[in-house]
Amino acid sequence: DRSTGYSQGSHATTIRRPKKNCSAIMDRHAALAALFMLIDANGNGKLEMSELRAVFGEHASEFLRFCNAESNGELTTEEFVSGIMADCSSMKDGYFQTNWLDRMTACITAAKLGKRCVFVGLGPMGRALVEVLVRAGYTVSGYNRSSAPAQELHAKLGNAMVINSSLQEALESDVFKDAVVVCCLSSHSVTKTVLSSAVSYTHLTLPTKRIV
Repeated sequence: DRSTGYSQGSHATTIRRPKKNCSAIMDRHAALAALFMLIDANGNGKLEMSELRAVFGEHASEFLRFCNAESNGELTTEEFVSGIMADCSSMKDGYFQTNWLDRMTACITAAKLGKRCVFVGLGPMGRALVEVLVRAGYTVSGYNRSSAPAQELHAKLGNAMVINSSLQEALESDVFKDAVVVCCLSSHSVTKTVLSSAVSYTHLTLPTKRIV
């Protein structure tokens, strides 16, 4: 049932509890239009099959048929937005946020960043973001200055969460050599200190890495 939301690949579709304190008023049209623009990689105002596959995976063809009133192999903004809104008209904002907007955002993030990333900083927010990325089919090489959070995530997520003994190890890994480095630390100065310390012991320089 598409009204339950979307999941990528072989992951089962499940209903999640709505977030607390979700605003009673949500501009769904604007939120979906913003996601459309993120999926529209070539910026031509239409979603083609290649762009849909990058986000929806094996469900791309089904999603295209569902939304495409003209059956012309591509989606306009209005077709994309109207198709989703019509199917979710009776869904409360909390469920819509969790089962459509949040999950689609996670899939778009994975598609844009690639299939792998080095994630630095596994505090409460960092751990939550790692879980979102892994659910979207992402493989994460995680590092935290204290080892417990990384070990806990590995126990929960399995091989999709790779543990490193040091940040240097994560940055030098051949498997993650082209990966984006995502930092979720307390401040810019802490981020600079952590990255600079690691890079000073490796052959890498920061400009060779894409850092978020």
